[in-house]
Amino acid sequence: MIRTAVAKEPDSVAYRDSLAWVLYKKGKLKDASKQLDAILKDPQAKTDPVIWDHHGDVLWRLGKHKDAVNAWQASLRENKLPKNDEMKKIAKQTRQKIEAAGSGKSVEVAPLGDGYKP
Repeated sequence: MIRTAVAKEPDSVAYRDSLAWVLYKKGKLKDASKQLDAILKDPQAKTDPVIWDHHGDVLWRLGKHKDAVNAWQASLRENKLPKNDEMKKIAKQTRQKIEAAGSGKSVEVAPLGDGYKP
């Protein structure tokens, strides 16, 4: 279904991010990372804290911890003044990930879908 939406509107950053997130949930981390790398070439995507947060979670699971922290920091930069409760929640979770990564604690990234493994 999401692939159909992307095919109809290939320039839609939201649809492409949704596709990347489906790939992540299915454990297809390299594919999700490639999708997010491509999305982040779009100037509109570079200002979206959710896309940066997704990218950080994918990178973390791929073992690219420094890059993940950089992506989460970009998410916070783009979410300086959260517009609603959902964005406040994302900012709080993103801060927690950065703090955990910096102190060597376990980092809580988004779970994969049931039954999926990286």
